[in-house]
Amino acid sequence: MAKRAELLVLVGEWKTARGSDRLPTVERRLKENHRPPEKRQNPARDVADRR
Repeated sequence: MAKRAELLVLVGEWKTARGSDRLPTVERRLKENHRPPEKRQNPARDVADRR
């Protein structure tokens, strides 16, 4: 509940500062991908390396 209260304070301050952008819904935020692209663990080998 403390996080919820903190979020309400932050949103209130944002609105007081004339924030007019629509805030994203929880569902929309969960659909967004903010993870960095995965790095390949094993680089692909050339065909010549396999012989």
